Amino acid sequence: MMDKLKLTKEQKKEVRKNSWKTWKEAPLFKWSSQPFDEIERSKKHFIPMTWHFKAGQWGTVGMFPVFKGNLAKIIDSFKWDLGWKDKFRTPRYEDPPMVAITFFWKWRLYFWYGFSKQQHEQGYKEDEYWEQMLWTEYYCDGNVDVARKRWGWKDMAGNSTWKDKYLK
Repeated sequence: MMDKLKLTKEQKKEVRKNSWKTWKEAPLFKWSSQPFDEIERSKKHFIPMTWHFKAGQWGTVGMFPVFKGNLAKIIDSFKWDLGWKDKFRTPRYEDPPMVAITFFWKWRLYFWYGFSKQQHEQGYKEDEYWEQMLWTEYYCDGNVDVARKRWGWKDMAGNSTWKDKYLK
């Protein structure tokens, strides 16, 4: 798109200067020193999950597209804490905490926080886990007993869907 625009020498110089400024302000793994807040909150009362790894072409590894900005020409990385939203005054889980590193707009190293295959076979589900954790931390001030009592979801038989198996 840049070659289609007729830029003056000063404008081209400014674009290069901004590209370098962006590079200097966003060193490659700056996010590695910042904690995943939702993971830290979950460890207070809930069982810990594990980090998983996958590598391959970006379309087969993760659902998030590659950002093709200034830094992505060689390497791009992003850190994503727990994705969730508030809907009808209740939490809704969307995406796990993750880290993705993309090389040359094509190859991706992808790390995410979730249950192991064995835990999945035992009936552990990330959406139930995270929604209970979010309900406890944000809607009941971190009090598990209050969260269990106020939990509003019920199954078809009218029983609460709260699962104590996710608690420590």
